[in-house]
Amino acid sequence: MKKYDLPCNVIIDLLPLYNEGGCSEESRQIVEEHLQNCENCRELCGNIPIPVKEDSPKPSESETFRKISRKLKKSRYSKLISTVLCVFLVGLTILTGAWYYTSYLPYKRLAKNLSPADRFGHLFSDYSGMQERYWLHIAMPNYLNFHGGNAAVNLRSDFVSDPTYNPPGMFVWVSNKETKYGIHIFEKNTIYQIYVDKNVNYIPSDQLTDDMNQKCRELLEQHREEVEGLMKAAQDKWGEYLP
Repeated sequence: MKKYDLPCNVIIDLLPLYNEGGCSEESRQIVEEHLQNCENCRELCGNIPIPVKEDSPKPSESETFRKISRKLKKSRYSKLISTVLCVFLVGLTILTGAWYYTSYLPYKRLAKNLSPADRFGHLFSDYSGMQERYWLHIAMPNYLNFHGGNAAVNLRSDFVSDPTYNPPGMFVWVSNKETKYGIHIFEKNTIYQIYVDKNVNYIPSDQLTDDMNQKCRELLEQHREEVEGLMKAAQDKWGEYLP
């Protein structure tokens, strides 16, 4: 029901208060709306003038232009933010995909059948396991780290007869394109990192002097049997994934 659908006698009862300005705002609106639509009540009330609601003033052209300009600026700003955000998300998605396939996935394959380890406090970032006389370990690369991660092969401590002897260890750095094999050999509190190919042939380093390269060759030959054992363990476990 609309406010002015009240009976005429009710409106007439409210008129004295309306004329004196003593009725509530809601009652005033009811009376005015009724009188606007009821000719009889207006005649009975002596044609009481009914206030006419004034339309709100129309904004000037300059004010209209300013409002439109603000809306256009806001719209352009929102579009710019949306575009930058979309470009960022697309770039991050592409970068993540490239990292996953070139860096993370190769190590994930090597971790197959190995157990998650929290040796460094990062569960599921490291995997380890045993294979006969060797200890195998996978360190997964961190997110968007294209050069991190490695696989390690070491002789188990219970197969080392001399507790003072530190046997060579192997590190494997793998990607979808290439694999690098590094051998760590310990001598007189010094660690030599020697690069070899899959057949345990020494790979000279341009960053080393001729004398140092020769020293690394000699160390490799002295420990060839142990290094070949490490390589065999790596190939037996991961050979199908190592290009």
